[in-house]
Amino acid sequence: MACLLSIGIIPVLTACTEDLEQYHKNSEGYLKFNIQDNNWTRGTQAVVASLDEGFGVSSSTYPASGTYTSYGCGNYFYNISALPNTNTEYYWPLTTNEISFFAYYPYGNANLTIQSPLTTGAPIYAYSTPVSVASQIDIMTAQLTDVSCADPTATVSLTFAHKCSDLRFILDNSTTETVTVNSVTVKNFYRNGTLQENTWTTTGDTQDFVLTVGSNVASGTTLDLTGTTNHFLLIPQTIAQGKRMLDLYVTSGGENRHFYCDLAEDYTAEAGKTYQFRLLLKSNLEVDDGTDISDWELQVGYINYATGINTESWTPEEQPIERIISGGISDWQREN
Repeated sequence: MACLLSIGIIPVLTACTEDLEQYHKNSEGYLKFNIQDNNWTRGTQAVVASLDEGFGVSSSTYPASGTYTSYGCGNYFYNISALPNTNTEYYWPLTTNEISFFAYYPYGNANLTIQSPLTTGAPIYAYSTPVSVASQIDIMTAQLTDVSCADPTATVSLTFAHKCSDLRFILDNSTTETVTVNSVTVKNFYRNGTLQENTWTTTGDTQDFVLTVGSNVASGTTLDLTGTTNHFLLIPQTIAQGKRMLDLYVTSGGENRHFYCDLAEDYTAEAGKTYQFRLLLKSNLEVDDGTDISDWELQVGYINYATGINTESWTPEEQPIERIISGGISDWQREN
């Protein structure tokens, strides 16, 4: 269960507040955010929370001769919470104006913050990736810019796009004995970064992200190491050639084995893409790898500007685009 968002133009029934009157004294109506429960299909990447928990929305308005890049991202309203079954009302801007919307998910997460409304253009989101893999979040953002306010009945769309990279691991045990997978580690990824529109900027030091597994894998069987709730949801970035990117620790025959991958060339993890690594343990306990890369599904919603309360649903529209790349990222090596 997740939520839908509808926006309607509703006749003004009460006097506006002083602040709103200063900016929108000639408004004909007000925006009403009306969020209701609705069935929602979303990518399994959103494993920590769902859209039921709400998302943040900011908006700017300005003369039609302008553009959002010259005005504060929240000069109309800033970082309000869109929650199920709640309404937030704002006067519709002058019909000679334009309006822009900026939304992000999840709202209220301590690891994801938004810039001041005084900064011009699109918002800057600052993110600190949780060290615990199970706590990493699926960041999604959407923006709709420079929409004319002249026709309040026009229908427009808001598209949420995934902004992290998703790394998953599957292990195939082709040996003749049961092995224990102790852990898998993604190394040398920057933990902190800022996002503005489609551009990430990383800051600080790199971090190793460790997923403790502790599971037995019988001979001839396969184990999904990351499952549905332990995907590595990381800031998109490029790992330089020569850096160690992956570690795998297994126990076989009472002995601990360490496999690692030092990159033979630069490796880029892109936003909104899933990277699935299939690790094949052979009978001599060598490891081979293969990588499937596919585009993430976007979640698309529709916002309707209409007279009266809008009850039109905000329906997701899946747009999968798959791209398969054969071969691995590098040869694995065994330490012991």
